[in-house]
Amino acid sequence: MVDSLTCCEGLRLGEVRTKEVACEMLKKGMSIDLIAEVTHLDSEEVERLRETL
Repeated sequence: MVDSLTCCEGLRLGEVRTKEVACEMLKKGMSIDLIAEVTHLDSEEVERLRETL
């Protein structure tokens, strides 16, 4: 399946997986700043993810 993804689909899938990883990091108690640094998400986006947990 991965071989047949378009570029845009691949980018969206990568974004979803990045957010999944960020959520797991939040669950482990890691700081928003560290998660933002590691995942390259904005700290505001990480904060929004935290609010959904």
